[in-house]
Amino acid sequence: MQIKKLNSNSGFTFIELLVVIVLIIVIAGLSIPSILNYQRKQAENEEVKNFISTFRTTQNLALTTDNKYSMNFAGLKVTTCSVELNECKETNYDFISGSSTSNFFIDRYGNLVDQNNNLISVTINFPSFNVIINKFGRIYAQSK
Repeated sequence: MQIKKLNSNSGFTFIELLVVIVLIIVIAGLSIPSILNYQRKQAENEEVKNFISTFRTTQNLALTTDNKYSMNFAGLKVTTCSVELNECKETNYDFISGSSTSNFFIDRYGNLVDQNNNLISVTINFPSFNVIINKFGRIYAQSK
């Protein structure tokens, strides 16, 4: 009977290491778009939360001080619907540095009005959300 001596060289071959490296690269390549999409959605959620918070703060100021406060929707794509005039229009509000022009106001009752004191409802178009503010200043967020 012959006894074979086992080879004492142990470890991974170059091909095995190469296969593992290729698998890691493929998995990373598949997960990167998901991570980037998640980060984009989180940034947008934060933007929507900041907008709603600013609106609520302005609305509370208007209610507690019995004054009319302005809201500037600079940099946002907005659809406004006039309740009295029964018409809607879509507008892109560009940010103009130093501009004191206000687009909308919150009256002393917390209602959303235009420059002529007409009650309006507003839809602010974010990439994956629509934020709807009705004529009474109630806010609804709706995903697209």
